[in-house]
Amino acid sequence: NVVMGAYEQFFATSRPQDRIVVYFGGHALMKDDVAYLAPLEGDPDDAEATLIPLSAFYDKLKACKATQKVVVWD
Repeated sequence: NVVMGAYEQFFATSRPQDRIVVYFGGHALMKDDVAYLAPLEGDPDDAEATLIPLSAFYDKLKACKATQKVVVWD
């Protein structure tokens, strides 16, 4: 909740004239053909409750008003 909450707040407060860079340092995994971001407190055995579906992240990023968006995965 902390990671996605921070991204949601950042995306929601970005303005059309903004250029943003989003950095994610962490792990990712596939489970049942779904790609997930795995924050520190993520539990692969409880994916729906503790992991972030990559598609949900991209949906939020797409809705962001910033004119340019860069995502750095590490």
